[in-house]
Amino acid sequence: MKLYKYHTINVNLLKSLHKKMNWYSRIDQLNDPYDSYFIDNTGTDVYHNLKSTFCVCCFSKNMSEILMWSHYADNHKGVCIEWDIDESKNKGSYFEIKYNNDISVLNEIELHNSGHLRLNSNTNGKFMYSKFKNWEYEEEIRIIKIEEDLNKKGVYGDFSGELTAIYFGKNSTDDDIELVKLSSAHLNNIKYFKVDLNLKTMKNDNIISL
Repeated sequence: MKLYKYHTINVNLLKSLHKKMNWYSRIDQLNDPYDSYFIDNTGTDVYHNLKSTFCVCCFSKNMSEILMWSHYADNHKGVCIEWDIDESKNKGSYFEIKYNNDISVLNEIELHNSGHLRLNSNTNGKFMYSKFKNWEYEEEIRIIKIEEDLNKKGVYGDFSGELTAIYFGKNSTDDDIELVKLSSAHLNNIKYFKVDLNLKTMKNDNIISL
């Protein structure tokens, strides 16, 4: 499975490549204030407390969407990083986002027999895997990590697959391309490309090898 992550070319990207780790942002640090939104009728803070511990790393199934390049790759000056993921080794780690406007309403706390909170993806856990339909163009797949220290804005996590390619946006500069190449030189078998608009598909899938 190929997954992609759009990124501005900045210190955080260079650090990620150097460490071979991705940054997982706390939910409240994301650009959508309604991410993992739900209405809580339980009269408790159980689900809000759980959500506050979520840190997420967001990927896409699509590397050629113009809006993604605009919104997440610094107006086409950034990059889109490609990973090859072994699904058999990472089963259960990745969650594909479902896009709809059906708001999750939590009316009770669901527990396992052990007393631990039970999250059912079709009922009280649906909010973890849902975003409003406006975001459908993202084709998002995400990983969730738990970080209970709320003073931290997020955590790093190892690459879950093999980094295979880095695509540079149409507006990326030669200096930035060279900087990213130097920062990823220690990684094996990476291919570098630059993308441009394909007038037939109206996507950024006109790919030039660097």
